[in-house]
Amino acid sequence: MRAMSFIALIAAIVFGTITITSKDSEGKYITTAFLVAAFAPKAVQRFAERA
Repeated sequence: MRAMSFIALIAAIVFGTITITSKDSEGKYITTAFLVAAFAPKAVQRFAERA
């Protein structure tokens, strides 16, 4: 879980950098998807463990 989140975070940083340098509006969606993939699974896991 941690490795997948870390890889998704690195991918979000890379795609974010590419988006900033290229002024591409579609890159925002890819970057947002990778950020959600980096942080959402851990939050869902914590919620599931409490229930």
